[in-house]
Amino acid sequence: MELDYSCLTEKPNQDVMTFLETASIRKITISQQSKTCEIFLACETLPDSAMYIQCLQFFTHNMAKASKVRLIVQPKFPLDLDEFLNEQYDLFVTMLNEQHPSIGGWLYNSYWKHHDEQITIYIGQEIGLRYLQNLQFTLMASILLDEITGHRYQIALAHDEAIEKPELKPRTEPVTYAPASQPVAEQKPASGDGKKPEDDMVVLGKLIKERDEVRPIA
Repeated sequence: MELDYSCLTEKPNQDVMTFLETASIRKITISQQSKTCEIFLACETLPDSAMYIQCLQFFTHNMAKASKVRLIVQPKFPLDLDEFLNEQYDLFVTMLNEQHPSIGGWLYNSYWKHHDEQITIYIGQEIGLRYLQNLQFTLMASILLDEITGHRYQIALAHDEAIEKPELKPRTEPVTYAPASQPVAEQKPASGDGKKPEDDMVVLGKLIKERDEVRPIA
């Protein structure tokens, strides 16, 4: 199925459009229960990680009612597993990370080995190994690889202490979001009497003002 941009609210940028011109949609599945949309995209050439993220954002922005959008890219032609992992391992990790964002850091500098029907992924931190096992990472990775290549492989995890660990960066203050239509500096109190918004906050009952007549609680 070819892409028709006329029905979309947001058009792709030139890079995404150029890539999608060589691709087609194989199928779209929607879960009414979880409101998850899965798009299977057949590609003449699989995208790199950056292009995959751009395509995912493009489809996500055009499907605002979906709580989550998954983009599964598949080759139009038979794909050799070793060739895919050699050239597209970063893409595979990116797709896994989009599926479950908490796993990305544990796969830093990871590498793989393929023997028969089993692929072993080596990671550098033993605590990460236990964390990924608790997340059923091997099943998640096996299913994703099957979705991409059309063949189910067994995935295993192993620890390699020689892998360089990620550099710890100083923590930065979180960025506060403000709508573009009303910058923080221009925000005004809801009432026109010049009071601060917190002056009118009432947890229970009504606001007691000085001009109100004093009445017994009884």
